[in-house]
Parts: sequence; C-alpha cells; structure tokens
Amino acid sequence: MFPGTHAATRPEKPAIVHTDSGVVRTYGELESRSVRLARYLREQGIAEGDDVAFLSSNLPEVFEVYWAGLRSGFVVTGVNHHLTAADIAYVLADCDARALIVSRSCLDLAREALAGLDDIA
Repeated sequence: MFPGTHAATRPEKPAIVHTDSGVVRTYGELESRSVRLARYLREQGIAEGDDVAFLSSNLPEVFEVYWAGLRSGFVVTGVNHHLTAADIAYVLADCDARALIVSRSCLDLAREALAGLDDIA
C-alpha cells in the first residue's frame, strides 16, 4: 500500500521505529517531511526522472528521501556509506545524480567524493 494512504487514514500510527536511537516517526510526520523535501528539491530544479542520491548511515530520514522521490517521480539512489570516496564518486557519476542528500555523519566522506568527481571520465 502506498505510504500516503496510511498517512491519510492513520497519520498517528508509527511508520518507523529506529531501535538504535529510539526515534519514532508516524505516517503523518513522514508524509509532511517528505512533502517538504520534495517541494524543496523541485524548487532547486530537480525534475521528474532526475536522480536524487543519498549517502547516510541507517537513519529514519532515509525514508523521507524515498517518499519524496516516490511522490515526485525522481529516481532515488542509495549510496552505501561504507564505500570509499572514490567508489561513491563513481556511483554518483554513473547514476548522473542531480542532487546528493547527506547525513551529518557522512558529510566529510561526501565532500571527498564530490571533489573526486572531476577525476571520473
């Protein structure tokens, strides 16, 4: 079932329970946050069919990225945070990512990977 259906019928129901941090996201919260992200990406020029990549450890926010992509017709590419910066740069170039969403814990790795994009033909 499309997640938005749950948000419309049972917005208070937990959608995600992140056991490591104790964070709980309801369907209503995920709906609201994914709408904001989708709107922001559209305002930045991301269009239907464009690739939006994310680099993150296992966080509840990755579902917001997926939902934003699903509702907007974006292609979403998850990038493994255990890869090297060179491998991440390769993935970003290969999928032709128009945007990269990064968790705080992966920020330095993302910067290194983005700097390496110039080295990829």
